[in-house]
Amino acid sequence: LRFQVERAREYYRLSDPLIERVDAGSRASLGAMTSIYSQLLEKVAQLGPKVLSKRATLTMAEKLKLAGSTLVNASLGR
Repeated sequence: LRFQVERAREYYRLSDPLIERVDAGSRASLGAMTSIYSQLLEKVAQLGPKVLSKRATLTMAEKLKLAGSTLVNASLGR
């Protein structure tokens, strides 16, 4: 599981520069989705093998916070 988590983290890291190749109008949603799924990956990492019996989830508040901060950063050009 650690190997798969590290591999996924590396894919996220490698994909960061590619966001500039996405249509400007879609970047904020892509950033929000990436942020949410990256945080979900961290929950999987925290659960470790328990993830096979317990679902890794984010609360709606966590999702909204991540999406909101991504949208704010996108509007500020970060």
